[in-house]
Amino acid sequence: MFTTRTTLRTSIAAATLAVAGTAGAQMHAIGPLNQHTFPESFTDFGGTTVVAGIDPADGLLPFGPLPDPLSPPDVGSGNFPLEVLYWSAGASIPTGVGDAELEMAIVGFFANDAVIEGEQTVTSTMRIRADLLSAGTYTVTHPYGVEEFEVVAPGDKAINETFDAFLTGTNQFNAPMNAAFAPIGPTLLEWDTTLPAAPAGYLGDPGIDHTVVGSPLGTNVFRIEGPNVGGLGIDSIETDLFSIAGKLAAPAPTAWTDLGGGLAGTDGILPTLRGTGDLSANTPFSVDLAGAPRDSLGILFVGTQAGNFPFAGGIVVPNPSTGFRRQRITDFAGEISFGGNFPAIASGTTILVQYWIRDLGAPQGFAGSNTVSGLVP
Repeated sequence: MFTTRTTLRTSIAAATLAVAGTAGAQMHAIGPLNQHTFPESFTDFGGTTVVAGIDPADGLLPFGPLPDPLSPPDVGSGNFPLEVLYWSAGASIPTGVGDAELEMAIVGFFANDAVIEGEQTVTSTMRIRADLLSAGTYTVTHPYGVEEFEVVAPGDKAINETFDAFLTGTNQFNAPMNAAFAPIGPTLLEWDTTLPAAPAGYLGDPGIDHTVVGSPLGTNVFRIEGPNVGGLGIDSIETDLFSIAGKLAAPAPTAWTDLGGGLAGTDGILPTLRGTGDLSANTPFSVDLAGAPRDSLGILFVGTQAGNFPFAGGIVVPNPSTGFRRQRITDFAGEISFGGNFPAIASGTTILVQYWIRDLGAPQGFAGSNTVSGLVP
């Protein structure tokens, strides 16, 4: 069970954090409160929705012990675990004098370590620990960024750092997610398509280490570089195997289809576009972009027919002459949201949507998102 309560900052006698490079991006959406006054779910910008682990019989989503295992979970009576897991990912590597460990999770708990209604809290957390042979500078690469540590006292847990961000209380739970909910996001790790496949309805089996996808930076690894990190003369160690836990929400009917495609930009990152809403007249909808360069020009292409025009080494799929084109600027997290109430459009109409974003790191100066298709009911 992943357990965290407070941010644990390593003392100067052991390791000093020199550069904090965590991605620090938000989740896309937070679900309604469940019967236990925890958020029912979290949704990332790739459209993956993970639900709270509140079923003691669910062996693939760890759930803490109940004081009375013969009675159902209930916060009011106190018959509830101290922690509720939504998602976790962990990796471990031998260092020659012990181990290096990466633990990441979105987990709910109670603020004062007691099951008390009104003290429900959720944290997004990452912990890095490493037993090391030598002093020196160490660079840790993980799926959500890069950290640099200056170790002055080698030994057990010479690196011992925890990054936390919290949502506390029902008012926060009911508010939109924000960029302070770091360090996890904007997408969650899950098993890749390498066999064995993830169990149906889950992102993985936490009892089996597996290769993964989901890093917004394309770094689906845990790597440490530094003097003798793997033992004498071994200055780099890494693994691409992770333990993953996360239960998927039951799929909801959607009017949107991901058509794929796009053109990767800086560091090979492909901007991700997703649509939400059932596209009925006068109902809310949104088209949300993530994974683009921050503070950059984005061009939204919308059409009812495909144009498939060559552009900047890629293909603009929607034909804007059958719809429209708009300019938008990405925010500090490299994201854009476009939406409102959907207009009255004839049933059976197909809407094609794609973004192209100014990206100086792309081969021809632009990166293109995937294309999404919406079908008006």
